[in-house]
Parts: sequence; structure tokens; C-alpha cells
Amino acid sequence: GAMALTRRAIETFHRSLREGVSEAEVARAIIEAVENAGGETRRPTLLFGPRTALPHGRPGPYRLERDQPAFTELSGWVHGYAAGLCRSSVLGRHPGAESLHLLAEDALHAAIDAIRQGVTAHEVDAACQGVIKRAGRADAFRHRTGYQKGIMWLDRGNLSIEPGATALLAAGMTFHIPIIL
Repeated sequence: GAMALTRRAIETFHRSLREGVSEAEVARAIIEAVENAGGETRRPTLLFGPRTALPHGRPGPYRLERDQPAFTELSGWVHGYAAGLCRSSVLGRHPGAESLHLLAEDALHAAIDAIRQGVTAHEVDAACQGVIKRAGRADAFRHRTGYQKGIMWLDRGNLSIEPGATALLAAGMTFHIPIIL
């Protein structure tokens, strides 16, 4: 279903990265790959180089250079259900981006470990942000930890995983937790 389309989109993202390719060209390749598989996707967030600092930037003419990071947030869609996913890559090496990626993975695991029925959204956020703060990189986290999601991705109610959030987590909730550093 939706996840198979998302997987195809991510595979296309990674295969399309080469020196000189533009964000817009990779976005078109992703959309075509998903449509050729009989699916649907929306225009992805897709950014290269210094533009990866934008949490929801639209793909444009910026061209990928050697040793630059690339970032995408996208989803395959089936009957209104979305399988959203964030992925990043580096064309070559970028120690700063690679270090942040490892930190984001640790923060994501801390958030997931904190998710259980009856805890507050704040507690999940605190687990995530605690990892980032202990690493001395609080300045790199300028986005909320995540949010509840449902059909049509945005039909999710009001639950946001952020500082001070008092909402209690319940069984059956689903979340999108894009740790963007």
C-alpha cells in the first residue's frame, strides 16, 4: 500500500542523487516513479546543501554539490492514507551532517522508548530533547518532536509532541516524529 509507494519514492531519491542534479529534477523523478507504480504522492519536501536547514522547503533549482547533504520528507498515498517518512543522504562526506544524523537517530529512539499509554506528550518531547541537549546541540533542534497523524496525514487532531504539551497518549494513536536537526 502506501508504504510500498513511499519505499519506491525513497529508493528513487537515493538513486537520483548525483553531482549537479537539481532539487526539482529529483522531485520530478520521485513523483514519476510513484505514478508509474500506479500510486500517488504529493510534491515532497526536498532540499540540498545549506537549504536542508529549512524544515519544509519546496524543491527548487538548487543543484547538489559533492560533500553536501540532501534531505526529503515525503509520502506515498493510498485511499487517503499516507506513509510519511524523512530521509537524508550525503553525496560524498559531510562530517557535520553525519554527526547530526547519528544524534537524530538517538533522539528518535529516546522518543519512541518514551511513548506509552498514559504519558504526556511533553514527557516524550523531554526524552527526545534531553538527548539533544546532553550532546550540546540544542541549537540544532528548531522543530517540535512530532505530532499525532491519521488519514490524509493532516487529519490528526490537536496532539503535538512539544514542550509543555499536557495531552495524554492513548492506545491506538499514531505519530510522525521527524527529528530534523
